Amino acid sequence: MATTNYDQPLRRRAAIQMGYVALLALFVLWPNLRSAPSLVLVVATTLAAVWLIGGLAAWVRLPRADELLLCGSAAPVLLGLTQLAYRIDFLRIHGALTRPGVATDSAAGFIAVWAAELVLVLLPGVAFLWWNARSLAPLQPNRPESANKRT
Repeated sequence: MATTNYDQPLRRRAAIQMGYVALLALFVLWPNLRSAPSLVLVVATTLAAVWLIGGLAAWVRLPRADELLLCGSAAPVLLGLTQLAYRIDFLRIHGALTRPGVATDSAAGFIAVWAAELVLVLLPGVAFLWWNARSLAPLQPNRPESANKRT
């Protein structure tokens, strides 16, 4: 079966996203599920599975696979926003970075992990969500054109 010009960007987009979701599952989801499972992690893992299935469906050119890609790409956004809220709440409750006497190594580690979460999870998640939303195929009406006209 010959690939059309439309198929190449879709397959490239699917391949990039399948690679990212594999890395996300390997380095973020799996270790956290093993050490401290939570409802957010289970939902994010389910969305990541939908994302992977959508990537495979797009790779084999199944119709409406782009909708699965869009739904699944919410996984890193969900994780990133949850972690952002947890870290801001931690700062609010403990005032860890504003109290005198806090070790600078722990504050630097806190900021480094927070920056890594933002750069490696939240920002790519927002980018993939935007990319998938912009790439949605238009809906094709099932009714004939003459049925859409009012008389």
